[in-house]
Amino acid sequence: MLDGKFLFLVLMDPMLNWSMIVAMGLYQGVNPPMGWLLASGRCLQQRSGRPLLGTIAALAWGHYLAMVAVLVPAALLLLWSTLHPHSLVASFVLRLDRAFVALAVVYAAFGAYKIIRPRHPIMLARIHPDRKIWWSFVMAFLHCGSPVMMLAPFFVLAAPYTTPMCGINGTAYAMLALALVVPAVMVVPLASVALGIAWFVWRRLGLRALTRVWLNFDLGWAVSYLVMAWMAVGMGRVGMGIGH
Repeated sequence: MLDGKFLFLVLMDPMLNWSMIVAMGLYQGVNPPMGWLLASGRCLQQRSGRPLLGTIAALAWGHYLAMVAVLVPAALLLLWSTLHPHSLVASFVLRLDRAFVALAVVYAAFGAYKIIRPRHPIMLARIHPDRKIWWSFVMAFLHCGSPVMMLAPFFVLAAPYTTPMCGINGTAYAMLALALVVPAVMVVPLASVALGIAWFVWRRLGLRALTRVWLNFDLGWAVSYLVMAWMAVGMGRVGMGIGH
């Protein structure tokens, strides 16, 4: 059985968290609702490859903005707490054990909800198909929740910048740059995989393949939320023990 502190240190490793971010992007890129299905459908409808790159770029940009909308406020909150380490907010935000337990509750609730009600949100059907950026923005929040999932690895990567010394010498502001880089690291593999699959479906498989073969990735995404909730609880408990 693995020692709890050893597991905590492994999960806090920056390379592991960067790898998790890339893996999330790859998984989302394979997931049909995240881009390639719409892009290949546009190409098949217009019998041209022209919509391919523009559609994927718009969807990737919407997904990126959704993650920035969550991570930038989180970075600002961490930055303020680092500059005011004795505040009541800092006593909670700068304690990773408490932050991870709170995230575990959110992750478990979202994962359970997606398993119980796996259907797409009704709001998505009300968005005009031409508003691809807005559609992707809403999709990221309501369907897959990836902006919220990014909080756990972001907090781990931002942890070195939350020390009082970082607040004094100004390096804590690097958290703002991190809030812009983390979404890009996820979106680049997402868009690359989605672009490749969309091109292959349009050029090789065609519409018949979409009607005969269909893979549902939503269950895997919901399960991944439950796994991350379990990991966050473990990290919070072990981290609390280390902190004391």
